[in-house]
Amino acid sequence: MDKKTLLRWRGEILEEQERATRKLSHVDALLDEFPEPPAETSPQRQPRPDGNARSTAADAIYQILSEAALPMHRKDLLECLREQGFELRGKKPLNTLGAILSWDERFQKSRQRGWWELADKGEEPSPMREISPALLDDAAVTER
Repeated sequence: MDKKTLLRWRGEILEEQERATRKLSHVDALLDEFPEPPAETSPQRQPRPDGNARSTAADAIYQILSEAALPMHRKDLLECLREQGFELRGKKPLNTLGAILSWDERFQKSRQRGWWELADKGEEPSPMREISPALLDDAAVTER
């Protein structure tokens, strides 16, 4: 390769660069004619007083279970969350809810599968329903 060929290639490349710069300027001018799109306003999570925005769904679950005062199934909890405007992300919202419940120490599994309740510090999960003392009085225990 000789110097003359290299200089010719260099000239061609500089011309291409100049054409590309002109085209780019033209495209920029056309883009400037379009109005700016409005800024997207997605709903922002409201942070807790301690600044932790991630736990707002867990706080809502805590409030739901506190008001219910009984264990609730995950599907019912998810429905209550949706009524309050929470939308859990992920392909399977029930699994996301399960992760939130498992992660937070304020909740514990109840004895039946899929049911959750508020955690009682140091106590076992409560049964789904309590046996009435009147039923126990009616049951006769006989010895053989």
